[in-house]
Amino acid sequence: PDVCSSDLMLGDAKSPVAAVYDPANGALRVAAGPGVPDARVAQLWVIGGDGVPHSLGLLSGRPTSLAPKGVDRGRIAPGATLAISVEPLGGSPTGLPTGPVVATGVVARV
Repeated sequence: PDVCSSDLMLGDAKSPVAAVYDPANGALRVAAGPGVPDARVAQLWVIGGDGVPHSLGLLSGRPTSLAPKGVDRGRIAPGATLAISVEPLGGSPTGLPTGPVVATGVVARV
């Protein structure tokens, strides 16, 4: 099957967070998200050719499965960047990352 993956590297620690996307069924699986301070949450973004971050959902400290829909599903393609930011509970209030970006990785076909 056609699968895309990305190893997101966390800050200076270089601890990888694996993400695997199956375009056939739209399933995006992310290993446990990074640890975040109390009253904060990790939020996953995709940045495609338009250079604009688009939220894919919130992550927890455990493996998370997401099912992006519509246009967001199409943005997860080889060459796109996945990023994780630290946001207030409930996610970014603006629709764009507001907290520090703690991980990024480029999507590649495997």
